[in-house]
Amino acid sequence: MGVAIFFVTLFKFSYKGFLACKKKSSKEDNEVFEAGGLMNIVQSFSKKVQRENLSSLCKIEFLSTVKKSVFLVLTVIGILITGFVAYQSNQKYGTPFVLLTPYMVVQIAGVISLFSVIILSIYAGEAVHRTRKNKTFELYDTLPVSNSALYLSKITALVGVSLALTLLVILIGILYQTFNGYFNYELGMYFTYNFSKIFPGYLVTLLLAFFIHVLINNKFLGHFIVVAIYIGVLLLMTLAFKISNPLEIFGEVPSSFLSDSNGFGHYLYGEFWLNLYWILFTCILAGIGKIFWNRGFFLFAKERCTSARQRLTGKTIAYTLLVVVAFISAGTHSFYNLKILNQFEDGDCSEKVSADSEED
Repeated sequence: MGVAIFFVTLFKFSYKGFLACKKKSSKEDNEVFEAGGLMNIVQSFSKKVQRENLSSLCKIEFLSTVKKSVFLVLTVIGILITGFVAYQSNQKYGTPFVLLTPYMVVQIAGVISLFSVIILSIYAGEAVHRTRKNKTFELYDTLPVSNSALYLSKITALVGVSLALTLLVILIGILYQTFNGYFNYELGMYFTYNFSKIFPGYLVTLLLAFFIHVLINNKFLGHFIVVAIYIGVLLLMTLAFKISNPLEIFGEVPSSFLSDSNGFGHYLYGEFWLNLYWILFTCILAGIGKIFWNRGFFLFAKERCTSARQRLTGKTIAYTLLVVVAFISAGTHSFYNLKILNQFEDGDCSEKVSADSEED
C-alpha cells in the first residue's frame, strides 16, 4: 500500500503547478482592497434591540457555563455518586427494595443537589469575573449595551443552568428506575418535589453568590464568604444561639417527608411561602447588586458608592420597594403560619420535652 501511494504521488504530483498556485495565492494576498463606498450605520437603542441584546447575551453566558470542563466533570461526578448512593441505600441486609418513586425522588435529589449548589456557587463567581479573568473587560464594558442587559443576562443564564440541573435530577431518577425494571414513574411527583423543594434552593444560592461577587472584586474571597455564610452562619445560629426559626436562618425551610399513602401532605403550602420569602430576600440583594455593578476598571469603594447613587433612579427605587413589600408580606404570612396558626418551637425545645418525659 505504501509503495503504491509513493508511485502515484511520484507521477501525479506537479511541483510546477504547486509553485504556480502558491505564487498566485501570494499575489492575491498582496492586492489592495478598494472600498466601494461608505456604509450608513444607524444606531438603535430601542426596547426591541435591548431585548435582542439580552437574549443573545443570555445564550452566550449559558453556553460559557455548561461547556466548561469543570462544570461537566462536577456534573458527571455528581451523577456517579448519586447512582452509587441510590444503589447502596436501596437494600437492607442484601435484599433490594422496590424502586418506588417517593423513595427515588428523595434519594436522587438529596445527593446531586449538593453538587448542584457547589456548581452554582462557583459559576456565579465565574459569571461576574469572567471578562476580567480573560482580560476582555476593557472591550466588553465599552459596548453599547445597557447595565440591565449585562446584569440580567448573567442571572438569567444561571437560572437556566439551575433549571437544567433540576431536570437532570428528574432524568437520573427515571433512568435508574428504568434500568432496574420499574416503570411506574409518577412524573407529577418528580416535578412537584424538585420544583417545589430543590429548585427554589438553587435560586437562593445563585442570587446570594452573585450578589457577593458583585460587591467583592476578588473572586476567591467571594467564594470564601459564600461558604462562610452557608456553613459558618448556620452553625453559629443553630449551635451558639440555639435558633431554629426558618425565618431567621438564611435559606432554611423545615424538613418534611414524602409518604406513599399521603404524598406531600400539607407541607407544600408552608414550604412555598418560606421559599418565596427567601427568594424575594435574595431578589432584594440582586437589586442592590445591580446599582453596584462594576463596568470598566476597578473602582474604589467611594467611587463605587458615587456611581451607585447616580444609578439609583426613581424606577429602580420603585421596583426595589415593590419587592421589599412582597418580602415583608411573605414573611408575615410565614410567621402567622409557623407561630400563630401552628406551633413551631425554637431552640432546644425537643431536649426539654425529652427531659420532662424522663422526669415523669
